[in-house]
Amino acid sequence: MTPGMWTVSIAFTLCALVALALNLIPAYRISRVTTLGRSVGLAVPTDLAAALAARLTRRSLITWVGSLLGLGAVVAAVLLGVVNSSGELSSASDIWLIAGGIVIGIAAGAVVNALTLKSVMPTGERFARSGAVGVNDYLAPIDLVGCRVAVIIGALALLAWTIVSTDAFFTVGTVTILLAILSLAFFESAVRRILDRGQPVASPAELAWDDALRAMSMRSTATAPMCLGIWGALAVCIDLAGESTNDAGFATAVAAGVVVFVSIFIAAAVSIATKPQQHYLRRLWPEIASAPKAA
Repeated sequence: MTPGMWTVSIAFTLCALVALALNLIPAYRISRVTTLGRSVGLAVPTDLAAALAARLTRRSLITWVGSLLGLGAVVAAVLLGVVNSSGELSSASDIWLIAGGIVIGIAAGAVVNALTLKSVMPTGERFARSGAVGVNDYLAPIDLVGCRVAVIIGALALLAWTIVSTDAFFTVGTVTILLAILSLAFFESAVRRILDRGQPVASPAELAWDDALRAMSMRSTATAPMCLGIWGALAVCIDLAGESTNDAGFATAVAAGVVVFVSIFIAAAVSIATKPQQHYLRRLWPEIASAPKAA
């Protein structure tokens, strides 16, 4: 474990503990619902506020615990020598591996929360949408396609490492990419299981909020392969540049790393501009999405 890895691990653990403690404060739980409502484009009906706060609190607790378990697994793997830290040149790669464990834990926690939540059948009249929906109704292309493209980029970097490098195969970068591939397989299965769950609700407002939380869980799951694929590719590019024996190889590795790094900023700019957290609203609730204010 490098000093940077210890610093990030300890800092994140403290933040997670604070976040878990905040969930015990009723006012904080309610404020989170209001904040989320602004993000996903929905107003918070008075009669749903308490139930939504309980669902968000449950989700927060499970995902934070999942993130700590993911962090612990990576730290244990490094301490036991299963994965070797990269040394000074690639110290950033070590931190990406720590972050990778965290995002995997968050993704797993989001799925566990979504799939273990017990649906309560409403008494009296029930409300349901008339048509079928798909994963693309909940995930914007930046998430649905982006996570797959990121893993493909990582896989290409992994192939380059296998062909060019003479060092050990299981470096921080290659392990991160392998985790990206596994997390993508997990994502493809998990989002469909989330989609297949019923939505017993008594009003359109309940259904809209259930759609928002469903989309939120799917987006959290997509984050793992997206981040791990890009981080792994960057780590491998750094390692290839470090062990290159000629100027051409060094320049190629650096250029590839710059392209991947720039793609991160482009994806971030697209995400900010298109508001993917409201994609479900535009697809399933266009009358609300087109309203001037949250409805």
